[in-house]
Amino acid sequence: MTRRTEEERLRAALRWYPRHIRQAYGEEIVATALELHEAGGGGPRPGPELVRAGLAARVRNTPGPLRRAGYRLLGIAPPARYRAWAAADLADRRYPLRVLLWSLLWLVPIAALSVGGPLYAGIDPWGDEHTLGLLPKAAENAVALGTPVYAFVAIALFLGPLDRDGLRRRQGLPAE
Repeated sequence: MTRRTEEERLRAALRWYPRHIRQAYGEEIVATALELHEAGGGGPRPGPELVRAGLAARVRNTPGPLRRAGYRLLGIAPPARYRAWAAADLADRRYPLRVLLWSLLWLVPIAALSVGGPLYAGIDPWGDEHTLGLLPKAAENAVALGTPVYAFVAIALFLGPLDRDGLRRRQGLPAE
């Protein structure tokens, strides 16, 4: 195998690493792997090992589902070990789409309350009031009147994360 195709194969295997590791150590990893391949006379191929190590680095440098949900839904800053992941997430061109999709999760309970709230509160859609639930009438009316507040919260939660610079400041990341 020629040096050029070996280098292309190593660079393709390097894509399994997170972006911040590729940018910091990519050239060094490829150069070391090429030197070992040339010196060893074609021993074990480093490509599959790079893929395995890249996947392990990706798992280590990505927060778990609960931390990711807290970061995306509530804007909670991830621990320091995941700051590179957060910076890459904010810099990604698909960030607004991710914000939109995660914001739709907020709309599930809000839609349930806004659609079902008046019915739970015992208010007929045609305006005739009647009590269906077990709550006292005052509590039922409070649930029904709270529906516009839920909609306002949903809009604020969607528009807030689109401010990338504000998120970077709150999470202690450098500005772009």
